[in-house]
Amino acid sequence: MLDKVFNNDTCFHFTRSVNLYNIEMNGLTSVPEKRENMTKTDEGHDTIYFSKGIIGLLRTADVWIRWEYDNIVKKLRENPQYKNLPTGDITIYDEIMELVYKKFYNDEKNRCLLILDLIDGEDYQNSDYNSKDFDFKKIIAKNKGYLNSSNMKWEFGKYSDLESLRMENWNMYTHLGKKVINPDKIKMVMDNDGNTDMLSIILSISSLIDLKSEGLDNLDGFVNYFQNNLDLENGKIHK
Repeated sequence: MLDKVFNNDTCFHFTRSVNLYNIEMNGLTSVPEKRENMTKTDEGHDTIYFSKGIIGLLRTADVWIRWEYDNIVKKLRENPQYKNLPTGDITIYDEIMELVYKKFYNDEKNRCLLILDLIDGEDYQNSDYNSKDFDFKKIIAKNKGYLNSSNMKWEFGKYSDLESLRMENWNMYTHLGKKVINPDKIKMVMDNDGNTDMLSIILSISSLIDLKSEGLDNLDGFVNYFQNNLDLENGKIHK
């Protein structure tokens, strides 16, 4: 239940619901066949991503919305008509953000949230992650000269510290290398109504937190859009 997870040290991992059976049987692995929204910087870095604490979890959702916005922009640019379409750090178009909200809605309906029982520490053999570790993606961005770019600042959010190379609480990961988190170290989260889909859980948590004061403007925008456009008869957002 949600009242059991409001702990700043709780480690959250979300996944597609279709992955649950395999996770229940074999645990969570750092080398999945295909990681959702995998980027080039993930290649060669076997790890399991997670967020830490409720605010870290909500920040992950907030960042994900911006990432999806720019992803849609990149796809639209393939059409010569939109080749000069700016990314979200420059201009946000309501029509594109609405596409993002609809995609985010459908994706979250098909995701579930897991709690991972992880040990924090520097010793690779006796711990699962190091909360003080450096973020390899930030290091790559710094080496390539775009760590403090306008676009990265926008996607990472104002709550992220790009002056530091350390991991953010919304984008943490286990020690690099092959790893399996056994099923007995994994629990599924459900809301107080028994729902296990990520959408229901995010909405339930968001109702208890002032998203704006936490700097979660895009997640707040999604929640407002959802509340204003939900077709209560079939539980779907209006087309």
